[in-house]
Amino acid sequence: VELVLCFVVAEWINWVAHLVKHRVPWLWTFHLQHHVETRYNTTLTLHTHGLEVVFTGVLMALTLVACGFSRVAIDAFLLAYYVANLYKHCSARMSLGPLDWIIVSPAFHRVHHARHEDANFGSVLTLWDVVFRTAKWVKDEDAWALELGTPTQEPFGFVDEMLAFVRR
Repeated sequence: VELVLCFVVAEWINWVAHLVKHRVPWLWTFHLQHHVETRYNTTLTLHTHGLEVVFTGVLMALTLVACGFSRVAIDAFLLAYYVANLYKHCSARMSLGPLDWIIVSPAFHRVHHARHEDANFGSVLTLWDVVFRTAKWVKDEDAWALELGTPTQEPFGFVDEMLAFVRR
């Protein structure tokens, strides 16, 4: 029971944080870097601003610890999160069959990375996207045809990306 509750709470935190990063312009400055890529593969998991990782990680840790979840439950979620993060950014046309309605699949997450899409913010589970009607389901073959990458005039490169928020 604790493990399930930990997953639900952690997914809620991730979903809200992810949605806010897309909707608040200053926070988008940090998250944008994850969306500029036009090639979709597991290296996207590494193309994330360091301050975004620290902020979300601290928020997650403090909330889960404050809720009283055990180290085992938190570690189990983090393991699932890291595996799911690689899986959902995979360039292979992988599917878990009917579990794709529950677990974020590469096709489901590709919609999130498509240009002009504002949907599919879940990290491991589709739960909160379904509850708050931000889930957008497409056929797998249609997901692979989507144009990816967010056009931007922001500088590209390690130092420029790390300091982009200062220029704003």
